[in-house]
Amino acid sequence: MKKQILSTVLGLLMTTLVTTTYALGTNPASNPKLTAKEKAVKNFTSQFETISDPAVILEKEGMILQSKVEDQSINSAYDRKGNWTYTIKLYPTESLAGNIVKIVNDHYSNYFITKMEKVDQPGQATVFVVHMQNDDSFKTLRVVNKDVELVKDFKNG
Repeated sequence: MKKQILSTVLGLLMTTLVTTTYALGTNPASNPKLTAKEKAVKNFTSQFETISDPAVILEKEGMILQSKVEDQSINSAYDRKGNWTYTIKLYPTESLAGNIVKIVNDHYSNYFITKMEKVDQPGQATVFVVHMQNDDSFKTLRVVNKDVELVKDFKNG
């Protein structure tokens, strides 16, 4: 009888020690939370793996992280808690997205594309803002899912 009680007590003691040891490793207090800035930088560098040290601009409503990858300028905005709100990639003429160029040229073949921005937001379709010109006018287009919308049209002269 003594052996049974002793083995039961030892079993309970071992279970308690193992559970306590495991709990120490997963205790939230032993794993401090990231600051909003650290969270934003971690998100930014995970989205753009070739970037390791983006510039951080603190704003009233959050922060903007900026960097350049090859010839593209990237700006991502984050709220006060470090949650991603949007990213804008600026494409110069030399590196425009080919599929968007084709869609735009189908509608405005006599215009030259000067630059393009790609806007990504969580839960939203990707938006391309295309800036174009010819001798007569400057146009700004919005392209979403192959749909083209004229946003601005400025006449020369």
